Amino acid sequence: MAEVLTPHIGGIAGFCRMDGDSLNLVTQQDGVTSHPVFSRNLDMALAGDLDGDGQPELVVFDQPFRKAVALRWTQERLLGGRPLAVVKQ
Repeated sequence: MAEVLTPHIGGIAGFCRMDGDSLNLVTQQDGVTSHPVFSRNLDMALAGDLDGDGQPELVVFDQPFRKAVALRWTQERLLGGRPLAVVKQ
């Protein structure tokens, strides 16, 4: 499970996992947001297996809302955080 906490003041993506009956936070990445301030659209983050490797990625924006970034939690570490590629026609 992933969440974005305080999207307007620091913006923290948190990744959690189930351990028995408990949901535990395993890692966090700051500097991200799921929507711009004052937006009525709060559903601008995306999760899915974007690269076909069987592991889901969380796509969010950087705090200035200039770049989309993909984050993925593996069993050992948080991957990503670099801007996604943009294809120009």
